[in-house]
Amino acid sequence: MSAGASSNVELLRLGSGIGGKTLDYLLCARSESGKTLEGPCPNKGDHRCSECRLVKYCSKECQREHWRIHKLQCRHFYGSKDWEPAWTREKRTAAFMNDSKNYIQFGREGHYLWGNMPAADYLNLSHNEGMDQIYRDFNLCFAASGDIRNMVKTVNGLPENYQGKVSITMNDFNPYVTARNLILVCMLTDKLPPDVEELAEAAVHYSYSAALTSHQAQYLSYWMSQILAFQSFSPHPMVFLGGPVADDLTNVGFMFNYSILQVFKKLSGAQYSLKDALEDMRSVTLAPSRVDYRDRHLGRMRPPHRVSYLSHAENGMVLPFGAARASFTEPNRILFNEDGNWLLRDSANPLHGFDLVNAVAGGKKRHVPHEDLHGSLFFHVKDQFAEFARRARRFKMEFVFQNREMRQFAEFLKDSKSDAPSSTQSPFFFDRIDTSNVMDSIGIEAILRAWAPLLNPKNEHSALIAYSMNWIGKQHDGKPGPGNPAVYTRALRKVFDFQSKDTSEWNKARLLTNAELNTSIRALQVPAFHDNEPAFNTFLKREKLPEVCKSLNIRRRNIHRIHTKRLGIPLDNHDQKIHDLNHEDFYTLTSIQGVSTSERFLEFEIARSL
Repeated sequence: MSAGASSNVELLRLGSGIGGKTLDYLLCARSESGKTLEGPCPNKGDHRCSECRLVKYCSKECQREHWRIHKLQCRHFYGSKDWEPAWTREKRTAAFMNDSKNYIQFGREGHYLWGNMPAADYLNLSHNEGMDQIYRDFNLCFAASGDIRNMVKTVNGLPENYQGKVSITMNDFNPYVTARNLILVCMLTDKLPPDVEELAEAAVHYSYSAALTSHQAQYLSYWMSQILAFQSFSPHPMVFLGGPVADDLTNVGFMFNYSILQVFKKLSGAQYSLKDALEDMRSVTLAPSRVDYRDRHLGRMRPPHRVSYLSHAENGMVLPFGAARASFTEPNRILFNEDGNWLLRDSANPLHGFDLVNAVAGGKKRHVPHEDLHGSLFFHVKDQFAEFARRARRFKMEFVFQNREMRQFAEFLKDSKSDAPSSTQSPFFFDRIDTSNVMDSIGIEAILRAWAPLLNPKNEHSALIAYSMNWIGKQHDGKPGPGNPAVYTRALRKVFDFQSKDTSEWNKARLLTNAELNTSIRALQVPAFHDNEPAFNTFLKREKLPEVCKSLNIRRRNIHRIHTKRLGIPLDNHDQKIHDLNHEDFYTLTSIQGVSTSERFLEFEIARSL
C-alpha cells in the first residue's frame, strides 16, 4: 500500500483550532461567544488568570466576557488550598486502608494503551555506535511495545542527515495496542498531507484524546478502510504492505499479521455516540467507588494540577486547559472498543509517558502556563510526532507489526524465513531489543532465553533492555519499612530534610493543614531516598541471573549506555545511587507522573572475548 493513497480524501483541517487550523501557540481562553463578543477569540493568550493560573486571555475584556463560564473551573472545589480528601471530610477510614492490597486496579482488564514510564531513545547513538554512523542500518525490536512513544523518540534521536535504513519491529500481545500503533505509523509516514504540523496535531488526539473533530474522525475512518482493503490480499498470517513516501530512494514498508485486520473490522463498524462513549469513560475515570484512591493521588498535587487532572478525567482531552472543545464532536474509535467501552484503567494518564520537565519548558515557549500540564504535553507530543513525520519523508524505514505473546514471537522470528521483508531475512538479529517490564510477569530468565539469541552478533553495541517495577515486593529489603527500622529512619530523615527546603507556598500549606495526607506522601517518597541497588542485586541472584547469563553467553552491563539504571539519576553518573533532583523536578516525577523511584532498569550485551 502506498502511503500516498490518501490523495483521494481531503486531508485539510485536521487541527484542533478554529476551522480545523493548528494550534501553534496558546490562544485566548475565551472559547465561546460572550454578551458582546462573538465566537472563540483567535488571539494569543498573554494574561494569566491570577486565581486558577491555568488559562490566559488576550485582554481584560475577553476575561470579563468569559468569567460566567470560567468561574466554575476557576473556583473548583479541588482547586482550593483548603481542600481535604473525602475520607477526611467525612470522618471515616479511607477505602484503601480496608483493601488487602495497597492498590487495587480498576478499569478495563489488560488494556495498557499508554506508557507509564517517560519515553526513551533506545538507540542513544552518542553513547554507543556514535552520531557519525549516518550510513549504518539499524534493526530495532520493541518486543512489548505499548504505544509508539519510545519508537518515535528513538527515530528522532537519529542524526539529521541519516542515510541508512532503520527497520522497526513492534509487537504487543494486545491486538488493540498493535492496531493503534499500525494506524498511527501509517498516518505519520504518509507523505501527502501538505502540513506535517496538522497531521501531527491530529495524531496527538488519535493517541491520547477521547474525542475528535469531524475531520479527524473522517481521516481515521479513511485509514481504517485503507488497511481493511488488504484483507483480500492474502489469508496468510502475515501481510506485506509497502510504498514510496517521498521518492524512489525512500521507502516506508509495512508488514503485519492478518489478525490485526479483525480489530479494524470491529472498530470501523461500531455505532455509538460521543455522549455514550464519554459516559462510559467517566464510569471508569470518575467512578464514585474510587474517590478515596483518586483523592490519595490528587492529594500529592498542587491545587491547579488537581483541577487539570480532574478536567482530563471528565473530558478525556489532551489540549490546553482553556482551548475550545466545541468542534470535538466524534468519539475516538481507537480508544474505545466496538461497544463504546473505554479501554483504559482509571490510573492511566498520558502525563506518565513523557518527560514532563522538558514538556513544561517547551510549553512555556508557546505561552502555556506551567500549571497547565496537559497543555504543555499537547505541544510536546505534537512536536515529537511532527519531527518523526518529517524524518519519515526522508529516511528509509520499514515496519513489522505483530500481536503475539512475547516468547512465542521470539520463536516465530527464529523460525521465520520467507515471510520477512528482504532486509530482515531470517535469522532476525536486532541492534536493540526493548522488553519493557515483562520480566515482572514472566521473569528475567524467560526474557533472556527467548530474546538474547536474537541480539546482533556483528554489532558490539547491540543490547537488550528490561526493567522491573514489581521486584521490590518480592525482595524484603528492597523498600525501607517496619522490617528495616534503621534503614527506614535514615531514609525518612532525608525526606524530612528534602521537604524542609521546599519553600513553596503549596508545600507550606500542605504541611500545616494536611498532616495525615502529608504522612502518606512522605511514605510514598521514602524509597526515593534509599539505595536499593544491593537489594536489587540480591533479587537478581535469587532469579539465577548470573547462571542464566553464562549459559547464554551474555552479560549484564555494569555501566549503562542506553537507559539510566534508576529514574532521576543521569545516565553518565554511573556511581550515583540516589537522585539529586531539585524540588520541582522531584515533585513532577513522583507526584504528577506517579513514579515510585523503585523501578530498576537492566541492560544486557553479548559477552565477547577481550
